[in-house]
Amino acid sequence: SLTTYYQRMFELDVIPERSIGCDDWEFILGMHLSQAIAIIKREVNSVKSAEVLYSDTAPLQEDLIINLPQDGIQLIFDPILQRLKIIAINNMTKVKLKYSGVVFSSDEVLPNLEQIDQSFGATHPGDYDADNNIFTLSFRGLSFEFRVDPKFQNVMNCQQDMSKSTHCNMIPANKMWLYTGNCKATAKVPPLPPSCFHNNLYLDKLEVIRSRKQTSGIKIFYYVDKNGRGPDKRELIVKDLHFGDSNQDIQSALGCPSTIYFKPEDKMKIHSRKSHQVTFTKADYFLNYHTLGLDILLDAECHTVKKFILHTNFPGHYNFNMYHRCEFSIAFHVEGPNPSPQGPLPTMDISVDTYTKWDLINEALGPLGRPVIIKKGPTCCYGYQDIIFEIMGNKHIASVTLFDSLLLV
Repeated sequence: SLTTYYQRMFELDVIPERSIGCDDWEFILGMHLSQAIAIIKREVNSVKSAEVLYSDTAPLQEDLIINLPQDGIQLIFDPILQRLKIIAINNMTKVKLKYSGVVFSSDEVLPNLEQIDQSFGATHPGDYDADNNIFTLSFRGLSFEFRVDPKFQNVMNCQQDMSKSTHCNMIPANKMWLYTGNCKATAKVPPLPPSCFHNNLYLDKLEVIRSRKQTSGIKIFYYVDKNGRGPDKRELIVKDLHFGDSNQDIQSALGCPSTIYFKPEDKMKIHSRKSHQVTFTKADYFLNYHTLGLDILLDAECHTVKKFILHTNFPGHYNFNMYHRCEFSIAFHVEGPNPSPQGPLPTMDISVDTYTKWDLINEALGPLGRPVIIKKGPTCCYGYQDIIFEIMGNKHIASVTLFDSLLLV
């Protein structure tokens, strides 16, 4: 968590079904988690505190949340897509809000029903939750919550149009939600907005290419921005990449990597015969494609592909937020038990993807022996044929490494 002591209140523009933001930054529905975190890091002198909330035991069932408690803002991300689903203002007193250039919530302007109707126009009567004493007023892509004093419950129950209640007209809204569609409860994550592409590639899916127990490469499906050309502003591209492909092949297919990382253990070797003699050697290096959730290891001498590493970006992992989630699938043809000594071994088709837990993988592929422990995780690595599974403590896959079995790596 990040804490500072800059006390200026944010003044934010609200665009229903789209975003909140100011001249310097904008949280946009559909944007990726990493883009929101990048904004918070950049605004370190303005954001008073920030924390990431997630479920370690059920990371795919519970929403992933960035909480800015001292600014009253909460960003709610879909746990699978890891893109922004709902923007919540949990404390209306900690932020100044505008719509179409007009302030509707601030220290001087109370966001009561009259003010909200004036700013956003008439809407249908709100909904009253008698059990929790909460009145909710909704527009398309936008909802406000009002907490009703319990002593007015009988009046509220008798009032057909809650917005006409004198009590409701007096109290200010205490919460606001921004989302896509007509209802917060059924809000879906919109596609990645064109303004969030930033000339990057974004993964649709990745299929591992295998034949006869051997991996040969990957088939990658990704989107690029068409710069506003045509009704669909995204273009889907499909590329096959294989072990032995050159650096030029990779960059022709995927463009320049986000970063290039040289393996430190290969940079220098000191020979024992002459302690003063230092020999510099070339280092194998990774092409890191962060928005694809993909690393590609190339040989230092030949500049050809030796490994592919697929990242799942589960919260709690030491590489969390370095990569987008790689939506991969791997098909295995596994030999089953032999029904008779003379008969051929039957085979089963097993599919493993980003969300398959380790217990199911181990059961399907057979006991894979004792793991190698990675202390900085802590995670465990299990090998199967030419694939290494890195597994987290909650049994989810952290990464998958595909290597060329023809090479001694």
